[in-house]
Amino acid sequence: MAALDPSVPWRQSRGRRPSALAVFAALADRSVARISEGCADARTFDRAAIEATADAWDGATVAFVRAATARTGWQRERLALRALEWMADSGAARRRWMSELAAAGGQPLDGLFRAVPPEPVERDARGRVKPPAGRTVTRETAAELAQDYRPESAELTGLRFERQRGRLDCVLELGLARRYRQSDQAVRAQVALHDVTAARFDSADTTGIAFHPAAQGISAVLGTRGEIRAASATLSLLDFDWHLSAAGLRATALAPQAGSGPRPVREPRPGKLMGHHTELAAKLFRRAMLDARRVGHPGSAHRVPLADLCRTFAGAGSGIVAAGAHSGGREREAAFLRLIEGWMRCGGPAMADWFTTNIRRDPALTRILASLPDGPPPSPPATPPARAQVQLARFTPAGDYRADSAEEPDPYPATAVLLLAVPPGSTAELPWRLHRVECAAVTGFRLDTGAFTGTARPAVADTPDGARRFTLDDGALTLVGPADWDPHDQSATRW
Repeated sequence: MAALDPSVPWRQSRGRRPSALAVFAALADRSVARISEGCADARTFDRAAIEATADAWDGATVAFVRAATARTGWQRERLALRALEWMADSGAARRRWMSELAAAGGQPLDGLFRAVPPEPVERDARGRVKPPAGRTVTRETAAELAQDYRPESAELTGLRFERQRGRLDCVLELGLARRYRQSDQAVRAQVALHDVTAARFDSADTTGIAFHPAAQGISAVLGTRGEIRAASATLSLLDFDWHLSAAGLRATALAPQAGSGPRPVREPRPGKLMGHHTELAAKLFRRAMLDARRVGHPGSAHRVPLADLCRTFAGAGSGIVAAGAHSGGREREAAFLRLIEGWMRCGGPAMADWFTTNIRRDPALTRILASLPDGPPPSPPATPPARAQVQLARFTPAGDYRADSAEEPDPYPATAVLLLAVPPGSTAELPWRLHRVECAAVTGFRLDTGAFTGTARPAVADTPDGARRFTLDDGALTLVGPADWDPHDQSATRW
């Protein structure tokens, strides 16, 4: 948790602390720059970093613009500091993100506020202890898991391999039965394996998991033949009855009394922004971040116009602070109108439809949209790529979904999504782009580590038993679907 240092009065600390509003602007500017870096080339596409960066601005954008448009410098700093405290209170990962981006933007957080460690044990709304998230899998962790659950009968509910930041990671989603109490509802578990060095997976063999930690890494055996070796692994559980388990009872006995830890920072009150164009600027920047956050869904990542959004909103944080610095209401509104006009001209024809969707009943801005030249012609139909590099492979086994009010479960088929980095065509200087392969009725899915070690030639063939098979030319990945499945559907657009 982040909080002001109570030993340093605000008035005395103004000379020693960096400007909170300047830090906020640097975070906004560097957020756009980091998203741009993450999508510069599909071969280095950093989906996780883009999603985490964009997500930070869902609740912070309005607070940022409110701080930038406050009447006095003291009010601007006070509102900005409160909002930054609230952002930092989201957890250690968010605080690291803020520290890295602020320093990269030339506005380090040193001295702005101190970080207060969270409570050693998390609790739910009823004050009951919760299982720790992201716990490193060791021999002790594996033994504790086997004491309270039945990993030998675990059912795979999802799998994702993904290249990111120069390494291969894997996430397993599992359903675990409890030992400590009878229940028809399985506990949801997530195992994240970092820096995978070897992998073998077959969708026909997914029941049961065993962990084998060693000095040089860890091996997770899935089913009878599947195995994933990695440098490390972490385990997270979603179990609302964990306080009744053996591990939960131990944690309850050792945990401090509920409510004895630091209080969470309150979310800044939204309030109403003064001025139509001031409010519109906040809306547009937030909408851009929400659109960028859509890459969190692998099936939609290729559709998000990341490069266009980043080109349009580059320097948005500094621009918002500069526009908000105008003292008079009319001058400030005119400054925000000019800021939005600049965004529209930077976006150009490629962003005309986006602005048309998000700007309505504004004659001044509508005239600017009308003055933009025609956009680029529609992209040609997607063709099977000659070469491809697998960036992401996600598989979801078949299962049953039961709504709370439904008497009978609703079955759903197995699905798979691949994100491939493909060359742009004959122009070698252009960056590679994302291409999606999706199957909504998978009958077979197999892969090994070779699928992620370089580029390969995709191939599609019909099988003797009436199915359609997508493979890489080295056989490291095989995806089988129905006979009418088209792996290179024209809807698999690229950015």
